[in-house]
Amino acid sequence: MKQLAGYILDYTRELNKTGLLLISLLTAVFIYLNYHFQIEVHLLRVQDPVLRFTGFLILYFLLFGGSYLILYLTGESLSASPLLLALLVLAPVMFAWRMSSRLITSPLTNFLSAPWNKFWAIILNAPLKCVILLMVVFVVRKAGAYGQSITGLGKGNISLRPFFILLLLFIPVMVIAAFQPDFGITYPRASKVDFIADHSSQPWLTVLLFEISYAFDFITAEVFFRGFLVLAFLRFAGPSAILPMAAFYCAIHFGKPLLECISSFVGAIMLGVISYRTGSVRGGLLLHLGIGMFMEVAGFVLR
Repeated sequence: MKQLAGYILDYTRELNKTGLLLISLLTAVFIYLNYHFQIEVHLLRVQDPVLRFTGFLILYFLLFGGSYLILYLTGESLSASPLLLALLVLAPVMFAWRMSSRLITSPLTNFLSAPWNKFWAIILNAPLKCVILLMVVFVVRKAGAYGQSITGLGKGNISLRPFFILLLLFIPVMVIAAFQPDFGITYPRASKVDFIADHSSQPWLTVLLFEISYAFDFITAEVFFRGFLVLAFLRFAGPSAILPMAAFYCAIHFGKPLLECISSFVGAIMLGVISYRTGSVRGGLLLHLGIGMFMEVAGFVLR
């Protein structure tokens, strides 16, 4: 724990404080606009896949690219290169596709009878999207001639014990979040497969399969945000790359309860610092998975 606290304390000393303030304000503006006008809700309801993708792309690019523009305007020494410009576009494109594409696995399960075709499309969807994003990150590593992994999945210089302690410390916060009025709208996520319960002799197994699939969302998030958006961008922005990542990460929580969305910005900075110092996302993945599964259990208990 002392080592993790030391990482964060050291980061506060080298932090672009003006950049942090302005990026925090930019993120706060987007949070307000989203929850006031229900931007993500409306985007997800758009039926045209191209328009839906374009909407998410604009949202993510404005926040992520805007954060890098703030760093530049506040005197951050960015290493400008064609690769940086390409990545500033590629990153929002990747996650806009992730958010706007629905069941990309439907063609793979059409041979099954209803409703099992829909169930298995849901179960396979998150793992397949995770694999595709990992492949893109692998291509970026090769194209950018990175000497080290930019996924953060390597062991790195990290002990997992402090993250178990952090998970315990987060329990009171998660309990408070579970009793917020909007919690039941989001959790449990496994309610998406409630339709299969009457068709299964072991409904608990279908829920378990969903939770395993859901876990891939956390792998995707940690690899993309604390891996790719930190480790690949360190070359251009140094440790300040953590701030645009945190703003972007907050944006993907626009569909979650407000308290969870706001806290995701702070949590992303903390986990980004750890990824930056250790080169690993394993600790963050453990913490993220633990929180996510706690929310799922709370959702089942309270519904």
